[in-house]
Amino acid sequence: MAKNKRLNNIKKNLDLESQYEIVKAIDLVKNNANAKFDESVDVVFSLNANPKYQDQNIREIVGMPEGLGKTIKIAVIAKSDKHDEAKKAGADKVGAEDLIDEIKLGKVDFDFCIATPDMMSKVGQLGKIL
Repeated sequence: MAKNKRLNNIKKNLDLESQYEIVKAIDLVKNNANAKFDESVDVVFSLNANPKYQDQNIREIVGMPEGLGKTIKIAVIAKSDKHDEAKKAGADKVGAEDLIDEIKLGKVDFDFCIATPDMMSKVGQLGKIL
């Protein structure tokens, strides 16, 4: 028996000897989630593949329907003629000298910053901040 009261309460709701279908297992995990943080679930598949043989190597990526994390904000530093192109490509923030001045003031509210080659001389001043 575990020493943790929270785990003991969860074990009361489970039959540790039985196997559950995936839908029922997910429901049990959701109903028993009571930690003070966002809980996660690890899934492990046993494929019985021997990586020693090339025809049994498995390399795949699975895209999750809801994504894996937070949305990323991208800033683009470009001259005004490239602003529309950057917005169409999905940039969240677009600017030139005005965006550089914001960054110098410490207003970095984006995750990634991209600069066009003609603006790199001005972006070089932001090296310590970025």
